[in-house]
Amino acid sequence: MRVWKTSKERYGSPRVTVELRREGMAVNEKRVARLMREGGLEGRAWKPKWPVTTVADPEAAAVPDRLRRNFTADHVGEKYVSDLTYLPLADGSFLYLTTAIDLCSRRVAGWTITDHMRAEAVVDAFEAVRRLRGTLDGVIAHSNNGPQYASLLFRQFCEANGVLRSRGAVGTSADCQDDGVGPGGDRKSCSTGLTRDTQLAT
Repeated sequence: MRVWKTSKERYGSPRVTVELRREGMAVNEKRVARLMREGGLEGRAWKPKWPVTTVADPEAAAVPDRLRRNFTADHVGEKYVSDLTYLPLADGSFLYLTTAIDLCSRRVAGWTITDHMRAEAVVDAFEAVRRLRGTLDGVIAHSNNGPQYASLLFRQFCEANGVLRSRGAVGTSADCQDDGVGPGGDRKSCSTGLTRDTQLAT
């Protein structure tokens, strides 16, 4: 069938029926299903290819876990956690959101939205924090073991601004039982312990 071919062989009988009716043909799904079955035509479920945003770099220099699952802070501007996630678009492509969240206020202090997952996105998010707070000297920046956070560019940025890097141990990101962050029962980021209940800093 032409409609089935046009769909790259993904449409099943329900969708083929809808498309034929849009073209003005008086058909019912049972007949379409029978004809497709007789012709050996089957629809295929479409599964989007979700991007992998965290890949541990085994060659990266060791960075200590300065938080040790204690996702709290006594003062604003003392500790930040950062993560990168994807935003799916209607056309099947993705944008990438990088955030730096203050562990005291639980507010997003810096963020970027990009069409790539390069280290520049992380640096720009923390540069936004620096502009907001005035300094990054002595703060802890905790993250997962993604290549963006293990990059030379981010290391140089942290060294130049007095930032103490912190990363969770490889393999712990699958454990979502982090304590002390957000209301009980909220879904948390496995690598940072944060819930989605955060706000932009002002």
